[in-house]
Amino acid sequence: MDCEIEVRQAIDEGFVNTVVDNTRNKTKKRQVMYNPSNHVAHCSCKMFECEGILCCHILCVLKGKALRELPSYYILSRWTKVAASKPFFDVHGTLLEGRSQIEQEDKSISRNWLEFLDCMQMAGRD
Repeated sequence: MDCEIEVRQAIDEGFVNTVVDNTRNKTKKRQVMYNPSNHVAHCSCKMFECEGILCCHILCVLKGKALRELPSYYILSRWTKVAASKPFFDVHGTLLEGRSQIEQEDKSISRNWLEFLDCMQMAGRD
């Protein structure tokens, strides 16, 4: 992680940090809006919003805040141990057991496509 805060500007909700990203010989600047009341930051690269993974820019800002642990806002359930243990239901609310999550998702997708095609066929006749 080769990032550093270049400029820090106070705003109403907290601070806007200009973070310089020097990774892979690309000097890019990202804007990270940080709210000190809840320790939530939003980066202009939108990696957390799109992929659910913290970017190095937000980590750079949080690193200087002397936090003992990552704020709970950034702990998405899909990255926890309990994510795979949650029950999985199909479209009709039937509990699917004894199948892997991928098989369950494939079955749900297939069932949804069949229902969609049936609806389109009915609508096409009108």
